[in-house]
Amino acid sequence: MSKALRMIFSLIMAAAVISVLPVLTGCRQSDLSGKAKTVSKETIKIGISVPLTGQIAMLGEGMKNAGLMAKAHISKNFKKLKYNYEFIFEDDQFDPKKAAAVAKKLITVDRVSAIISGEGPTAMVMGPIADKKNVIHFGITADPAAAKGDLNFLHWSPLAQQNFVFLQELKNRGYKSVGFFTNISSEVWVAIADDLKKQIKDAGIAITSDQSFESGKKDFRTLIARAKQSPAEIYILLTYSPELDIIVKQLRTAGINAPVTSIESFEFASEMPLLEGQWYVCGGNPSRDFVAEYKQRYGRYPPILSPNVYDMVNLIITAAENAESSSVPTPGQIASAMKKIDNFSGVLGKLVVRDDGIVWSRAGVKVIKNGEPALLHYYD
Repeated sequence: MSKALRMIFSLIMAAAVISVLPVLTGCRQSDLSGKAKTVSKETIKIGISVPLTGQIAMLGEGMKNAGLMAKAHISKNFKKLKYNYEFIFEDDQFDPKKAAAVAKKLITVDRVSAIISGEGPTAMVMGPIADKKNVIHFGITADPAAAKGDLNFLHWSPLAQQNFVFLQELKNRGYKSVGFFTNISSEVWVAIADDLKKQIKDAGIAITSDQSFESGKKDFRTLIARAKQSPAEIYILLTYSPELDIIVKQLRTAGINAPVTSIESFEFASEMPLLEGQWYVCGGNPSRDFVAEYKQRYGRYPPILSPNVYDMVNLIITAAENAESSSVPTPGQIASAMKKIDNFSGVLGKLVVRDDGIVWSRAGVKVIKNGEPALLHYYD
């Protein structure tokens, strides 16, 4: 072979090696025309259904904001990603019927792999729909029934734990009598009230008044008059806003100045200064960094449920990235990987995904201070 031919042959072989290298490294590939093209990642879609309109729209906006924060932090929280993640936000108006329609839309039209939903009623509706359609559902509720099914998860302090903490605080403060105002339109409030009443009675604390009502009620004067006949040292309010705010105002107008308390509901208040100085029990205390950044971005303290959404987004991404799959993982594979997550660093502390699908976070005693929730202490 002549020197010229040998040189041409060497150049051809070098070009062949160079053209193969990008394929071997997985960076770029060449199409039939010889032009390089970027290899795209598969996309995993996550639906986030929250009440953006209606009586608790303030909380839904907080949940959406937290989802947007989690999205903005993906590159910071995850150094290498196998997949792209797309977020689809929907407004369920905190209405079970609307929530059912949203779940079906996210599953059949948007083809999501996972749905994150809000509190109580909507979580209880969406869970069974998602499980039946083989889609992951992550709800925020104290009712463990929301985690029923292999693809259902919930991220909140279990009802039994919150009630245990509440009872310890009642005892430590020396209360001998309590009164209840319970919204019976919500299965969650009813479940909390039923379990708590049993524990209070077993502890020898008297329940001097037990008033119930339905969502939408605006005049509580008759119920308050009944409660006034057998005064309690403290009143337990189990409801959402606006009923919560109305009850507090009408109690004070009626001359009842006894303390009020609750499990969870104070962080649903639309007029939090009404509750200044009042203690209550609630699951989850967000990290200082999360609170500081949320305030910087949105100009207010992060509403209840928002840190849970942030954690849930990151749990889903962690599970999807760790799922055992040769291609984009199925919801079942993501769920299996989710249940292997242990000692996860969330904005609500160290989290463990239990075998029953419950992501346990600590319940603490809080107080409304300067118009914002502040942690007093935990019970170990």
